[in-house]
Amino acid sequence: MKKLSLLAVSLLSLSSVAFADAPTIQLSNTSTANQLSLNVTVNNASSIQQLQFEGLDGLIVLSREIQLNSASHSTSSNQYSSKLILVPTKAGNYKIDVKAMLNGSDITSNIVNLTVSPAQVKELQQKITTAEESALQQVQQMMPQINQQLKQQQQFIGDVSKM
Repeated sequence: MKKLSLLAVSLLSLSSVAFADAPTIQLSNTSTANQLSLNVTVNNASSIQQLQFEGLDGLIVLSREIQLNSASHSTSSNQYSSKLILVPTKAGNYKIDVKAMLNGSDITSNIVNLTVSPAQVKELQQKITTAEESALQQVQQMMPQINQQLKQQQQFIGDVSKM
């Protein structure tokens, strides 16, 4: 009886491994009127290696958000998600996909078509320039306070060294 129950448990374990969902990569265009972005989702992969985006020539990755979700050992719904915020350097039609080695197998995502007009390039680059200028102004406004704090620290260190 022990052999039969051990055999049943072994077969059940093998069937859950054999019928686990295969790893997948899904790429989607999540752009809005104010921002170009892509989202890549990898499902059911216990190992992700060599994740590479193709077709990003002419696009700069400004930032990347990453989320990892892992379920219990009894399920195989591991999920990796990454959102890329993009800035175009030129207008054009972009065909973008993702390739990776998942669980030892080479997997390729679907292709996402992204169209960027000259007006979008100009608008998005202007937003970045405006943000950079704003950040520079904030730093310049804070410089007198920073310099004052540094002078106070130098004075304190000078006073302590005289003791």
